[in-house]
Amino acid sequence: TNGKAEESDDTQQQQNEYNEEPTANYINAVAGYNNAKPMKNGLLTGWCSWYHYYEHIDEETLADNFRVLHDWKCKITSNAAVVDDGYMTAWGDWNSMKRKQFPDKKKEMKKKTKEKRKQTQHDDDEGDDNNGGSGVMLLSSSSSKKEQDALKRVADTIRANGMKPGLWLAPFAADKNSQLAKDHPDWIIKNDLGRVANSSNCGKFFYGLDASNPQVLQHAYEAIRRAVQDWGYEVLKLDFLYAACLFGNGKHDLSLSRAQVMHNALRTVREAAGPDVFLIGCGCPLGTAVGYVDGMRISADTGPTWYPAFPLPSWDNATLPSLRGMIRNTLTRSSLGHRWWHNDPDCLLLGESTSFTEEEVTSAATVVAMTGGMMLLSDDLTKLNAGRLRIGMRIYPVTGATAIALDLHGANSETGFPSILRLWCTDVATSDTFVDGNNNQSEEEEEVADPNADAIEIAKLTTFSPDRPPQRPERRERSCIRVVWGLGTWSIVSLSNWNDYPAMVYAPKSALLIPSTEVIVSTNSSTKSASSALSTLGKEESKDGETIERKEIAVTPSNENDTIVCTTNEEKEHGYHVFSFWSSKYVWVPHKQNDDDDDDDECSFLLSKKLDPHESEIFHIKPVTPGRPQYIGSDMHFTCGFEVRAFHCDAAGTLDVHLKNDLKRAGYIFLYVPGCTNDIEVTVNGEAGQEVEVMAMTPQGGLKSVAHVGRVLKIWVVIHGMRSEEDGKVTVKF
Repeated sequence: TNGKAEESDDTQQQQNEYNEEPTANYINAVAGYNNAKPMKNGLLTGWCSWYHYYEHIDEETLADNFRVLHDWKCKITSNAAVVDDGYMTAWGDWNSMKRKQFPDKKKEMKKKTKEKRKQTQHDDDEGDDNNGGSGVMLLSSSSSKKEQDALKRVADTIRANGMKPGLWLAPFAADKNSQLAKDHPDWIIKNDLGRVANSSNCGKFFYGLDASNPQVLQHAYEAIRRAVQDWGYEVLKLDFLYAACLFGNGKHDLSLSRAQVMHNALRTVREAAGPDVFLIGCGCPLGTAVGYVDGMRISADTGPTWYPAFPLPSWDNATLPSLRGMIRNTLTRSSLGHRWWHNDPDCLLLGESTSFTEEEVTSAATVVAMTGGMMLLSDDLTKLNAGRLRIGMRIYPVTGATAIALDLHGANSETGFPSILRLWCTDVATSDTFVDGNNNQSEEEEEVADPNADAIEIAKLTTFSPDRPPQRPERRERSCIRVVWGLGTWSIVSLSNWNDYPAMVYAPKSALLIPSTEVIVSTNSSTKSASSALSTLGKEESKDGETIERKEIAVTPSNENDTIVCTTNEEKEHGYHVFSFWSSKYVWVPHKQNDDDDDDDECSFLLSKKLDPHESEIFHIKPVTPGRPQYIGSDMHFTCGFEVRAFHCDAAGTLDVHLKNDLKRAGYIFLYVPGCTNDIEVTVNGEAGQEVEVMAMTPQGGLKSVAHVGRVLKIWVVIHGMRSEEDGKVTVKF
């Protein structure tokens, strides 16, 4: 009876706790039923050719962008490059290349050899034979056979630049002028009137291929098999998949429902690609693809304008190409990510070839970063200016965590989609030897390492897995970013104004409060890796002999093996650090709005900001710890913590902050240090700090307090990406 009573109490507690993701259990149930494996093939970041070049691509232009991506590996980490539409002569004819854009190197070689022979005169037959023999030998060698397939050469170029090659296909679609449509008119889906079924695409009318026909499935199988086995592509973006099940009775097998046809089509696709190819579903019925794809486009196409551009109707901004439509769907479907698949919010456009304002670019970057899915650029990288590039750099690397849309079910009635996202960071159960960003790898290992390794490990801890019990959504594990020991626990809140006019945007108290996990983890090892330590969050005991105590308040750690998760009332009394990431502004706010407020248990201040049209800001809210130094944040990474690889302060008043130095970065970090004297010594990369500013003094208590407990420093840091001990190291003696 004791056990039953405890179970009943626990059940009652769960019922009383507000579930911020009411659909979480349903989504996990669907994932389990369909054997979803969202982490099977990793997480993609990189580049796609579509949104700058559209179908006007060629081999040389693609190679130029691949080289830029390789050169940027110390700025923006990429593990894939996707060749989109434009390489084939027609949809459906997937092995027909545009030879002008993707020339036949074998024919070119023959032509050049022939011209060389005409221009060169030989004095003897032996010389002629030798030269001729040399040309024939080159053409008949294995390398010439390798180079005659243009798409194989492109894949080899991507791989040579350190990324997985990706290719766009629409296996169940065909152009009206394609050879396939002429040869197989019986494969085309007809509507109930016997006419060609409507494909409903805003760009052009195309034919849907009847996936109830075994010959169509064989056609799709061969196209995908060719791309993977013959050309060597490891990522496939499969578009217009809905074309396999267009509405209409003019089909080969009327005994199959449209859902069954779609299921068979996707099963064929996965069997053809094999288990290790990363499949991106696009233009696909969502539920049907669970368990088959690794990534899924969950938004309408983005585009170079906020609203759909003429001649498209601007009022239809939910389904037609536009940045607004992309953002809306990314927010409302964020809960699917890392559960059914990795969400693909579509590409992030940074270039000036769009009509986006700086605020709109920053808002797109905010939504993509906070929702934690795939991240692909799609600009002419050779022309991307430094300012726009830095916006991208500030959200790389990805984190693997997914924010909660707090106003998903109470969104602004005028815009129709959420404006408040929340993540949180914690150092719970992590040590100061956090395994970071491949920092200790050799140059050879660096070339083949996955730049998203940390994000993948974090995502694995909270993603759907049939091998572990379901998570309790109220614990917020899914929206948690794990950081190194010493950084503490804090909230990250993004506010957005999706209106077409300036507006004041507010965040509720629930968005600002530090998650009340009330867990203290005492570890026996100071070398515990993040991936193993993080799994202890919210558990009563771990497999490694850790003891986890639940307490009403947290205490100052006695050594580096203790981690503070929540704060004492004493710390709350000293207010909060609030840091605005995009604008790099800091402000201290009191715990209570006025000194007459008797509520000591929760903060009473409100967070608000007037934002321009389509503007977003990311805020970091961290309780002040008056006697201990704190890392408030930086303008280098949106998490204000993921960029740190070690944080340590000794009893003598020396603070060492080690920033990750596998990437080149330059920017400001913001530190809180106790005390109010001017006797501060700062060194950066082993030399005296050149730009150090005391930008704020932290009050001791409430609004009327005139005494101060510490100050906030603003320090300029340049990280050279040298991976040395001093590179990215900041030391403050106070």
